[in-house]
Amino acid sequence: METARKLYLFTLAELRTHIAQGRLQAKTGTAGAMRGIEYVSRQQCAQIREKEGFTHEAAARRLGITVARLRPLLAGVQWREAPLIPLATVQAVKKRLESREGHDVQEAAAALGVPPQWVEDRINDGTVRVSRAKWDRRRRYLTAPMLERLRTALAAGETGAPESGNSDLGLGKAALDAGVSAATLVRWAEAGEVARYETPRGWRYPRQSLRARARSYWANVRFHRAQPPAWLTADRSTG
Repeated sequence: METARKLYLFTLAELRTHIAQGRLQAKTGTAGAMRGIEYVSRQQCAQIREKEGFTHEAAARRLGITVARLRPLLAGVQWREAPLIPLATVQAVKKRLESREGHDVQEAAAALGVPPQWVEDRINDGTVRVSRAKWDRRRRYLTAPMLERLRTALAAGETGAPESGNSDLGLGKAALDAGVSAATLVRWAEAGEVARYETPRGWRYPRQSLRARARSYWANVRFHRAQPPAWLTADRSTG
């Protein structure tokens, strides 16, 4: 009975009703490990479910989501609109939910113990980048490596507040100052193209070394729509 409930998304009450009305055969095991366990016909469960299907409301309830959330998920599994949703389609949606990628902004914020706006700020300043689910392009998420990068930024004190007198920048602000992503900045540092040093609060990037590498980068950038940082634009206009 429990397996039938999970595989075919019946409630136990529905299974009992089908048994009572004679649509579903049931028996109780009498020997060994089967003793006392109630069994129902797999084939009949499949036939009943195929015939009944699901309304949007019933499918959403079984999946533990809202109808509004269900609709884009159905579109993502190429379901064609019909009065009832077949079991195979609901199972496909269930798999997508169970294998959903990463953390959304709210979940990442909760995991780190910070306000959601702090995560949004780290996205905007290039510390991390978001991905989008193939089955729902409106869903943004942060992968496990991006969440770890947020942990590093948090440990380094990347709070979004103005820098103090120290001209050495943490990862997020250093990337923003250079006008590149955090991933690009880390790649520069690992290649020895920009200086950095480690502190108890994370890596720090001396502004002089950072800007020297940024000038070289922006002098050769191939993307015409890319915008250099404001300080470099000012330097060019006064040079």
